[in-house]
Amino acid sequence: MTSPPEEVATTSKEPAVTPPSAEGLEQFVRRYWEMRDKLDSMLQNQIIEIRGQKFRRKGFWRAIAQGFKLDLTCLKEERYDRDGDWGYIVTYRVTDRTTGRFVDGDGACAVSEKRGLMGTEHNVRSHAHTRAKNRAIADMVAFGEVSYDELTEDER
Repeated sequence: MTSPPEEVATTSKEPAVTPPSAEGLEQFVRRYWEMRDKLDSMLQNQIIEIRGQKFRRKGFWRAIAQGFKLDLTCLKEERYDRDGDWGYIVTYRVTDRTTGRFVDGDGACAVSEKRGLMGTEHNVRSHAHTRAKNRAIADMVAFGEVSYDELTEDER
């Protein structure tokens, strides 16, 4: 005869978070817009305009992460070789220090996207990391805004 399993106390690492009210959500959106506009004027070198559309670069997204007190953690990095091409796929988690809320963002880069001397192991890997970080931060605060680093060299 076997004894019944012991009961195990479990605790959640996620804090109890009340969904925001309409006013709370509006404040969050306005906060992003205010930070975006301020950083746009301060970090003009981190914005590229293509065909009338602004694309923000990694320095902009890192400043947003600081302003919103977000932490970035690399969850996964994978190098792949496929059909004569190779590259990296990376996943980052961005976590809001205040609420514990988190979003995962992925990024990939292949050597076929690079031209000439830019096709180094370091550049391809680094670009995949940048895309994943930017995507995670943008998804957390900017409602999916596409960063400059998402564009291929031909689109730039």
